Amino acid sequence: MYIPAALRPTDSAKPTDIPNRPRAPDTPPASKQSSFDSTKTSGKMSTYSGSILRTDSLLEDDMESLRRGLSRAASDGLEEEPGNVTGMPTTAHWKPDTMASDCAVCHQSFTWFFRRHHCRRCGDIVCDNHITKRVRLDQNARLHPQGAESKACDPCWQEWMAVMRLRHSRSNSIAESQNSSQGTTVPALTIPNQSRNGEDVRIGSMARSEGMVWSTF
Repeated sequence: MYIPAALRPTDSAKPTDIPNRPRAPDTPPASKQSSFDSTKTSGKMSTYSGSILRTDSLLEDDMESLRRGLSRAASDGLEEEPGNVTGMPTTAHWKPDTMASDCAVCHQSFTWFFRRHHCRRCGDIVCDNHITKRVRLDQNARLHPQGAESKACDPCWQEWMAVMRLRHSRSNSIAESQNSSQGTTVPALTIPNQSRNGEDVRIGSMARSEGMVWSTF
């Protein structure tokens, strides 16, 4: 029986193989601009976000390592607000000269020419090679941002630098949290009052007065 062409069943729409020629792909190849690369793009974004999180965690780890490296006195002073400085650092905690025969840092023996020096903060005795740094101390020989500038050994200077870094980091965190909580307010735009103060009004490129009478010839 004859069947019209319009009623004949058709094969599924697939590319037809041509002899001696490669078959066209069913899907386009991946490209940088193709929407088929969304999976790759999301993977890159996840990797980027992960790197940011890892960077933040590294910074937190650095701050935590600084805290662990501090002495108990410096760590306790970091948690509380520094008081007022009322005088020069005390010398009551200084180690007697007779109790130190060598430098507390390099352990080189003292002589008439290789002399002793007291660290103003810890009170220990070091040589002149390890007393070149300066820190700020209050009347109790504690680290203080507004204290008197005093000579200190290398270990005490390292603690001073760690304390200043931690204080700076904490101040920045507090400032950022305050800014985020307050938000930003956009000032309202002031629209000037365009009321007509005079009687002259411009129409197109011509000026006329309200009192004029227009006539048509």
